Amino acid sequence: SAKRDGRDRVRVDEQGSSDAWAGAPGRSALRLAWQDAYDCGEPMIDEQHRELFERANALIDAMSRRPPDPDARLATLAALIEHVDLHFREEEALLERVGYANLDAHARSHAHLLERVRTIRRDLDEGRLRFGDVVDFLANDVVAGHMFGADADFFPVFRGAGGR
Repeated sequence: SAKRDGRDRVRVDEQGSSDAWAGAPGRSALRLAWQDAYDCGEPMIDEQHRELFERANALIDAMSRRPPDPDARLATLAALIEHVDLHFREEEALLERVGYANLDAHARSHAHLLERVRTIRRDLDEGRLRFGDVVDFLANDVVAGHMFGADADFFPVFRGAGGR
């Protein structure tokens, strides 16, 4: 109806369930949304990146849960850290096997992100971690900065090798 009524319009679906969904316990309205355009063409990396989005969204959900559940937050963050650490090691090994020229710089980028995530873990342990800090790190540092920056630099290696 917004499109039909003209430009610069917003309409709310009175019949929709968005209010019920947004109000559901343990579920944040804020999500990182995966798009196929984010695929690099290497199945293992693409699968791990998708899982990273799922785990990041789980952390966003855990951080936004009211009342707070410190144990759930800690467990969700620990699972994210474990996945990120494994992903970085496997990605670096694969990039080494294909002879990626910027591997050293890429590995340094991974080390920096792991240090940041460990700082987030310490802040959570000490009760200083804010929801906005988590979202900023995930959206800006991990997705926009690393995946759309450093990772995008190696996409031609796989896309040129028969990838998407």
